[in-house]
Amino acid sequence: MRTIREIRDAIEENSYAKNKLEVEITVIEDRIKTGGDKGRDKLQERIGNLRSGIRKHDLAEQQLRAEYGEALSERVTGGSVALEDGDGTQVDGSSQAPKGHATPSR
Repeated sequence: MRTIREIRDAIEENSYAKNKLEVEITVIEDRIKTGGDKGRDKLQERIGNLRSGIRKHDLAEQQLRAEYGEALSERVTGGSVALEDGDGTQVDGSSQAPKGHATPSR
């Protein structure tokens, strides 16, 4: 299993690659608007290919975020990662509430 850092890095790399495709679509759409019909069909085909690439990046992002959630959950339940609530109190997964705080009902 990858580390949380590796998964976050993969999410960032995927997002960067997707953004590059989106920028390229914008550039091509501007060329179509200003260039008339010259090469329009090939540019439209390129846009379709780029949109297909974006869909692949969207799917990869969903998978990476699911993997990230699983890895984080595993580490929290295993005790290797601690989370903090809004008042700075560490949450260790136990059902005991910090002093002065009610235990959430389930």
